[in-house]
Amino acid sequence: MTNVVLVGNFLFPSGSASAMRIQNMAKGLAENGAKVHVLPIAPIFAPDKTTDQIYHLTPNITYELLAITSSPLLARNPLRQKPIWLWRTYTAAIKAYKRMRQLIKTGQCDLLIGYGRNMALLGPLLRLCQTHRIVTLLDVVELRSQFSGFGGKLNPIYWDWYLGEQVLPRWFDGLIVIAQGLQPIYAAVGVTKFLQIPSIEGWDDLPPILEKDNREKQPFQLVCLTTLIKRDAPHVLLETMRLLGQQNIHVQLNLLGKFREVAEARPWIELCETDPYLRQNVRLVGKVSDAELEQYFSLADGLVLTRRDAITEVCSFPTRLVEYLKTGRPVFVSAVGDIPNYLQNGQDAILLSPEDPGQAAQAIATIVATPKQGWQIGLQGRNKGSLVFDRKEHTLQLLQFAAKLMREKNGVV
Repeated sequence: MTNVVLVGNFLFPSGSASAMRIQNMAKGLAENGAKVHVLPIAPIFAPDKTTDQIYHLTPNITYELLAITSSPLLARNPLRQKPIWLWRTYTAAIKAYKRMRQLIKTGQCDLLIGYGRNMALLGPLLRLCQTHRIVTLLDVVELRSQFSGFGGKLNPIYWDWYLGEQVLPRWFDGLIVIAQGLQPIYAAVGVTKFLQIPSIEGWDDLPPILEKDNREKQPFQLVCLTTLIKRDAPHVLLETMRLLGQQNIHVQLNLLGKFREVAEARPWIELCETDPYLRQNVRLVGKVSDAELEQYFSLADGLVLTRRDAITEVCSFPTRLVEYLKTGRPVFVSAVGDIPNYLQNGQDAILLSPEDPGQAAQAIATIVATPKQGWQIGLQGRNKGSLVFDRKEHTLQLLQFAAKLMREKNGVV
């Protein structure tokens, strides 16, 4: 059995898109017979725990909390509590090193997968693995945002991030990239071996898709999970809804997510509350529980995911898209980055222009007028998603990629 260690600055097993990716990667590896250890370095708020904990999610997946904190300040706003966050993070990195050394000594690590690009966190682990001839892979899911910490280049963390961006990827045996657009960027700094893994999910035991009745008696229900930040192209989304309202096309958009907690979203919230068309057709639901989210998905006539056409989005891939496809509802998604490489417009999804609200409004209006077509697109979208975003298939390719790198490391053709 292959022993895999996933380590990095991420929350686990829930809490963010990175946590969802790590969780699905761990499950996919376990489904392929690997034994997985997950070592999250990110500080985790746990008011009732003062010691580090080990959890067994399944017989083949173990994760260890290395950075538990009981600070309520960190729970409320971690970015404003940088001293606590940094202290817990870098302390956890030392614990991760000791734990890795123990796993290697006991034969429980054949493959290291690192997440993030902090040199101080991953560099020592990488060197430890290289000493013991263990294959190492770095998972890259987006472009690193420019460092904005206090002091700029005078802050040591700036150089930690800089070296993690420019030097660290070259030290790994290979890179896992979430989007094709990342490959030329890392090839330019000397990386030569890539494996592309988009957002992935499990597709077993999916519930049946029940078609809604009496569609003509109620507005077409759209659901969008968003924070209304620039990445989500809120200007396109809301202008699309305004155009549908002006054309007297009965569509209600339910906005779900933590947008009320995001300063960048405030102008868009105000617009929805003051514009006559948006006030009527857009419902600002806000943050919901997992159970409530599942209910909104089950009652939806369609799910919408708008994204801006920018380099950061071209070099990433939305986890929400795969979650949407699993529902079997028609998915309206901006044709940005790799998305058109996986989904065909009018067959598996409805692809929207990232810059043209008029085209997006027309695409939605077509499905409103022909709900049977939307029903078929939703079914085909779920089927296509199960083929191209399956975690078991992609993690099998990952293990094969790692095995090839091991043979090359040992000089075996």
